[in-house]
Amino acid sequence: MAMNRWCLGVALLLSACGQASGSPRHGSPTATPASAATQTPVPTLGLLVVLEARRAGSTFGGGPDAYDAHDTVAIAGTDGYAKAKQTFKPRTLPFIGNAGTVMQPEARVAAGAVFYIDGNGAVRRLDVNGTVTQVTTFPFGQPQQEVSFAVSPDGKHMVASVFTLPSKNPNAHEIGDPLYVAGSHAYLELFAADAGGPARSLGRTDLGTESNSWHVLRVVGWDAMGPVATLQQNFGSQQGSLGNGFEGFQLAHLDASGHPGSPITPADCYPWQELADMSVLCSSGNYTDIRVINAHGKSVATFSGATGPFLTISPDGTWLAYHGGAQNRNGAHVTLPDKFFPEGWLDASTIIGYQDSKYGIGATVGDMALVRLSNPGHLEDLGFTGVLAGVL
Repeated sequence: MAMNRWCLGVALLLSACGQASGSPRHGSPTATPASAATQTPVPTLGLLVVLEARRAGSTFGGGPDAYDAHDTVAIAGTDGYAKAKQTFKPRTLPFIGNAGTVMQPEARVAAGAVFYIDGNGAVRRLDVNGTVTQVTTFPFGQPQQEVSFAVSPDGKHMVASVFTLPSKNPNAHEIGDPLYVAGSHAYLELFAADAGGPARSLGRTDLGTESNSWHVLRVVGWDAMGPVATLQQNFGSQQGSLGNGFEGFQLAHLDASGHPGSPITPADCYPWQELADMSVLCSSGNYTDIRVINAHGKSVATFSGATGPFLTISPDGTWLAYHGGAQNRNGAHVTLPDKFFPEGWLDASTIIGYQDSKYGIGATVGDMALVRLSNPGHLEDLGFTGVLAGVL
């Protein structure tokens, strides 16, 4: 199937700061003792889904999802105990030059469970009670590939985008050396699958040789209207992801054949997060002009006193958290700890993030923590290192 309708433009966007990397400081969500698990019903709300890098071949990069290769997914409580946990083969990070590859997370939350993909493309479902189910396998696992997938809210359907970069030039050692093998091509392929069934290709595009105008979309979510993709993709960074959940410009829904519809966010608004009502938090490219756009493209809220990066909005759309503070729609403001980097919300009044006590700029992933709006200066250290993939 031809896929020219997908080719809506992309720039290889690289941040300008020097690269910093980090490693886990200690710990992991501690497994719940067997006796406690049998005596207490397994909770289904207020749980964190986290990704960890704990074994050889796994890494934390500069901030969540930036050149990260996790190998563990856990469903954890706010007490630091894991209700369920599984290890998996970490993905290989493709080579893009003098920058780290920015990736989508390996785990998604749907149907009251966690769906995660390993370095071979196998997707599994992890339930709160620890049950693991094989869901499908997407054709993925070559060294120069990246994959992003989404799961329908009922957990029955999946869509994935697989981007294959040209083969790395083994002689690329100095600035100015060709990054890729001469004549090597890039490819984009989308797949769909039903839970328990095989993946099927929706179409594959040959993007040609190295170019700063590769036309690439990336699957990033699923709402009431169907799968959601970015249409202009940010591939790499030298300063981490800065908490950018979508890592791309403009969102659109995909139809059953994988073709995108009209953009649901304007070209001048960088999308950060989509809420349950399909409204989208977005900002200008320099993290100012922060606003919420509803499903019809109308601006319904602005946060003129806030600034990015690390923007995340509460589930009810009332409060915006960012590095250094939080502000509500009425302009009320609270200050957050300097070394706390927001990633999401546990509920309408509790922010989830991680700490960077080494650099204080979000470049090193440290212990996860909670900050409550009722006491915004206080960090509740969860005692393990990880990044947020969602909330159950």
